[in-house]
Amino acid sequence: SFEYLCLWYHCFAEPDNIRIIKVVNKNTLIGLFPLVSTSEFGKKVLRNLTNNHSLHFPALSRPEDRPTLVSSTIEILQEDQSYWDILRFDWMHSYLGQNCLTQADELSQLSLRSDGNSQPNFTINLDGTFDEFFSGLGSKLRKNLKMYRNKLAKEGESGFVHLVGREAIERFPEFVEIEGSGWKGKAGSSIAQTAENYHRYYRGLIQILADRNDLHLFFLELNKKSIAGVLGYTEGELFHYSKIGYCEDFGHLSPSNLLLLDIIREIKENLPQVKRFHLFPDGAGYKHRWVNEQSETFATTLFSNSIRGRTSYIGMCVRKRLREISWLKRVVQNMRSMGKG
Repeated sequence: SFEYLCLWYHCFAEPDNIRIIKVVNKNTLIGLFPLVSTSEFGKKVLRNLTNNHSLHFPALSRPEDRPTLVSSTIEILQEDQSYWDILRFDWMHSYLGQNCLTQADELSQLSLRSDGNSQPNFTINLDGTFDEFFSGLGSKLRKNLKMYRNKLAKEGESGFVHLVGREAIERFPEFVEIEGSGWKGKAGSSIAQTAENYHRYYRGLIQILADRNDLHLFFLELNKKSIAGVLGYTEGELFHYSKIGYCEDFGHLSPSNLLLLDIIREIKENLPQVKRFHLFPDGAGYKHRWVNEQSETFATTLFSNSIRGRTSYIGMCVRKRLREISWLKRVVQNMRSMGKG
């Protein structure tokens, strides 16, 4: 939405660094592609609007135009390379048809040098009933979930809470406290530990989502106390499982896994418009156990034909090649070991 676009720019970009590409096909506007301009070691870099707390970018287009929007944007930028040397697209998800940049033949037609990589993304196709989904999980996971549910019942009265819109905003501080109470807080990656501009981002984000009735907050309670929480949001037929936190004192009950199962059941029963559950990349060793379809996330870097673009590409190739040389790896490791000694 335009509201989210303005929020992201307000929190993470200077006014002079805003770039928005108007994409037209056969004299018809099919979308707006927002970018941000930065400078890295004297090179002009354009990138999409993503960071560690916003893992998919807010291009504005109709759903049917999304698969061609990225490639159309690159064609426009390829025609005028005077204001960029490096173009970065991060967090492009295959379920949205955003993997076109990884096709070498398409990039070669544009006469642009490129580098790309992919990593597993984690999504659940919500076709079928909840019982069908649960029976499709691995036998070990099903057994563990039943065991943890029994342990939870023995420790007292448990409850599942689902809040939407304004009610979710009211208890958002409680979620932030839970998320920051464990290892995320110690590692500095929780919402509470981020800089002020990220705090502004989350305050604005939950307001935008609540106004659209897309904000969802979930808690698992034990004896009237919240022991785990999830911040999520809907986007049409998608549910995004955005942030998770739990109280480490109750880690022996695996509350985050129990809450995840409760959320999937709730969505199946009360949000029938949702067709896909997006857990995002960075599996942390558990997300792959829940998925029932293959999905990937792509990152692509393009280099312009400017001198700085070409030298950046050469430098990238040299660094990659050096990392592949086994004997040089050993030399670097030995030097680091000597330095520590």
